[in-house]
Amino acid sequence: VASRPTTAVKAYVMGGLAWFAIPFGFATTLGLAAVALADHPQFPTYPNLPSESDISAGLASALSASALLGTHGAVALLLSLFLAVTSCASAELIAVSSVLTFDIYKAYFNPSASPSRLITVSKICICIFGLTMSIFAVIWNLIGIDLGWLFLVMGLIIGGAVFPMAFSITWTGQSKAGAIAGPISGLCAGIIAWLVTAQQYFGELTIASTGHEYSTLAGNMAAIFTGLIVTVVVSLCKPQNFDWAIT
Repeated sequence: VASRPTTAVKAYVMGGLAWFAIPFGFATTLGLAAVALADHPQFPTYPNLPSESDISAGLASALSASALLGTHGAVALLLSLFLAVTSCASAELIAVSSVLTFDIYKAYFNPSASPSRLITVSKICICIFGLTMSIFAVIWNLIGIDLGWLFLVMGLIIGGAVFPMAFSITWTGQSKAGAIAGPISGLCAGIIAWLVTAQQYFGELTIASTGHEYSTLAGNMAAIFTGLIVTVVVSLCKPQNFDWAIT
């Protein structure tokens, strides 16, 4: 749905709301089950508790499913994760290729491109972005970055765009300059706060120190609120009454 420009706003709003079933339903139930069953003989790691690396790698849900349903539970969880990952990756590939093809290639490089040419460019963009995702996944795995680190750090990387993105579909007064300055300044502030906090608290910049809750909390808060303040201030200084009809 996200690949269709006419339904993009509704698609992202509905998808964002539906996503909350994952942390509030799926993750919460299996996470609490892991805590409750950790000292049960059927728990895979019994008599030991799951290690921090296992939990950070997202294995708490797998351990719970295995303890509750045995091999069938592990297979069911693997199947659901496979479907979720492939579905998410497919949506990302289509969305990114659409942006690169229509908003960049056609808008700035070849406005008179034919439909067949656009389809070819879209396929090329899908291949390039898919290869890029694969390379990053391999690199992160080799250097020891797990899901826990990635999820905590992801917030400070994209946090600066939270309010500018929300304002882009809710506030007509947000200007182009504000929409651009907010995410960029939020990203810079988030990275600075993240690294400075890690250095001050732990005296070194490592995967462990940069993935700690204190460091990532500082980075997330700095990114989100800097993005909010900058986009509002810039938009108020140079307002731009957006015409919703063009969308």
